[in-house]
Amino acid sequence: MPFRVRLIISCALVAIVVSANDEAVGESPISESDSNAKLVNEVFAEWRRRPTVYRSMNATVVDKKIIRRPPPEDLPDLFLDVPDEVQWRFRSDGDKSRLDYDLAHAQILRSGTHIDTFDGKVSKSFFPKASASGGVEYGAGFIRADGFARSDRLFKIAPLRWAFLGVNYGGYRLDQKSFTVSKERRIINIANCVILQCVDPNGLSHSFWCDPQKDYAILRYALNRGDILIQQLDCSVEKHPSGMWLPQKWTVVWFESDGRIAEMGEMQMLTCIVNPKFDDPDLFDFTFPVGTVINDARQDLKAVPSLP
Repeated sequence: MPFRVRLIISCALVAIVVSANDEAVGESPISESDSNAKLVNEVFAEWRRRPTVYRSMNATVVDKKIIRRPPPEDLPDLFLDVPDEVQWRFRSDGDKSRLDYDLAHAQILRSGTHIDTFDGKVSKSFFPKASASGGVEYGAGFIRADGFARSDRLFKIAPLRWAFLGVNYGGYRLDQKSFTVSKERRIINIANCVILQCVDPNGLSHSFWCDPQKDYAILRYALNRGDILIQQLDCSVEKHPSGMWLPQKWTVVWFESDGRIAEMGEMQMLTCIVNPKFDDPDLFDFTFPVGTVINDARQDLKAVPSLP
């Protein structure tokens, strides 16, 4: 082949290679921010899927105090002398919920069962009070209509709500748009967790360690104010026969501002029924017993006895 022809062919091949390389360079690679946004969408899509498949639950939990917070010196009457181990029952149907907290062995002021109900709009709480003879004399009731269940604000309930609703529930509703993905990954219980973080309007930082191999089940949660750790929850999960990953055991820790542990509790799931049907139409709307002293935030009323 003449030299001139070989040169033309070689130049043509080089042009093709350069053109191909130019096209590759010209392609816009997926940015880190786009990749993180895609991951956040993926996690939230899984959390949004759950309530469409798993709507209701009936769970019984053992609650053990490992480290107890001492009663406040200036408000000793508000302290509940709850034993180191109690049981509570949590039932929910979508946003509706009911918590029956066993305080049967309380020795100071109150005895019986502490009850929280939420019908989707109104939250009611009832605290029985012990009489001098040891029975239940009357109770204190509280009504709020801010759209949140009181039990949703209880840190120890969080894993149950996360399992069914993700982070979008009750007092912990967080905007998906505010979430970012941490650059680091952490190993928890042999799981390579993705860490999602956000800062709420109050300036508190929320971090969620999620296991991609378990439908992004939350294995750890941490609440910080700046660099100060306020609360931490560690959770182990198991696959329920229904197919969902349920918390089995979790530890909750509250910290002092200097880093010392203020209080620690351990929860153990005893039973959990997924998607039960609740026949009682008033299950999530508690009726206060006669004589209950009610604080109704809707009417700004204080200490109003309930009518017969």
